Amino acid sequence: ISHCANLNVPLIRGAAKPNQIRETAQSSRIGTEAAARWYRHSFLEVTAVDQGCRYIALGHNLGDDTETMIQRFFQGSGPTGLRGIDVSRPPFIRPLLRVSRKTILEFLEKREIPYATDSSNSDTRILRNAIRTNLIPSITRTFPGFRAGLDVLAEKMEMVDRFISDEASKRLPVRFDPTRNEAFISKIAYDVAPPILRLSALMDACNQVTAHAKRIPTRFPYKALRTLINKELGASTNNRTLLSIGPLEIAQSERALRIRSRVVFDSENSYLLVV
Repeated sequence: ISHCANLNVPLIRGAAKPNQIRETAQSSRIGTEAAARWYRHSFLEVTAVDQGCRYIALGHNLGDDTETMIQRFFQGSGPTGLRGIDVSRPPFIRPLLRVSRKTILEFLEKREIPYATDSSNSDTRILRNAIRTNLIPSITRTFPGFRAGLDVLAEKMEMVDRFISDEASKRLPVRFDPTRNEAFISKIAYDVAPPILRLSALMDACNQVTAHAKRIPTRFPYKALRTLINKELGASTNNRTLLSIGPLEIAQSERALRIRSRVVFDSENSYLLVV
């Protein structure tokens, strides 16, 4: 607070309600860190609009990118996740992403610029902290130059991810209906597409539905989608639900796959599902 005052920079603060993040993580089936990130980013986006800011600069550095890629690798992520953290995804930008933590600290100390360290960073019960404290030092002893390898991997995965996304948008376009908050994929196109394009289209549809509802992103786990993307749906005139998890549902109609939100009433403390 005092540093902002010395620089004559306005400081706007916000806080989640007690237990809000933990309860959201449980109800949305995501990690506590992911839930906290969603609330934090939502607060920043609203504040940026109120203040007339075009971009929001985040402080991620090279170490954050390394931890993210290692975590996603062991969690079985695909090309999108193994690209690492995006330098820019408007309105968010990350100007320090290619700079190491060591370089940043040396810069601050040389110029006697005060900084704060999050006390939770030393808590190895948090997965990212455990990766930084335990796993990365072990990897470094065996593969001292592993960061260069991660850079190559990220570059390759970005090309793969872009190709898959472009192909999916051509062969399996997602039609989104904002008035009903539903996304549709042609069954005929779905049946003739390879599994990787089916997966890409389904994830895109899920993202559009959750983004429109302004809820925490909910995705179907790959294990849940595996059977669905590896089989043809075939001809059917019956409307039936193929898969549901949390507030999302994938259903089959005569001509299309329908991805929709089951949330019909949403309040600050609860939501109602159609069962």
